[in-house]
Amino acid sequence: MDERAKTGWRMAGVVCLLAGLLFTARSIQRGWTMHGWSDASRQWVVCQYVRARINPYELARRLLHDTFGPATGPDRLRLKEHRIYSISSAEWTAETPGLLPGQPPPEATYPPSTMSMLLPTIGFCPERWLLPVYTSANVAVLILLLGQFAMWFRTETRWTRAGAWGG
Repeated sequence: MDERAKTGWRMAGVVCLLAGLLFTARSIQRGWTMHGWSDASRQWVVCQYVRARINPYELARRLLHDTFGPATGPDRLRLKEHRIYSISSAEWTAETPGLLPGQPPPEATYPPSTMSMLLPTIGFCPERWLLPVYTSANVAVLILLLGQFAMWFRTETRWTRAGAWGG
């Protein structure tokens, strides 16, 4: 690989690294400041319903149906008329049947198969540990991916550290 191609790859790597770090920092900041509205927090709530043997998908569907009407048929919900951004748009109270005490309705947004991954990783984690564990896991995976990228880059370009410093 000639020097121009190596320089191009290096620049692309730096841009990807900076973009990944920026995205991770923004995600961490939003997760810690949104108090329960981060993706990890919403999925943790879904895990709590699964642990309690309550079907979060059926419960969310029922709440939305009771609030907005059926999703099919002639009297179906018209999304042009109603904007539904989250399950919090549904009408519910703490006494709504099926809700776990102290928990909001589940936002069952991922397919059920993801519970096989989420339940053992964050489902049994105490709520106060959720964001530190989730953030640490994301940063660790980013570091591993960067390490894998660096090894691939060195192999593809036959680049050495000494070469990077002009040696």
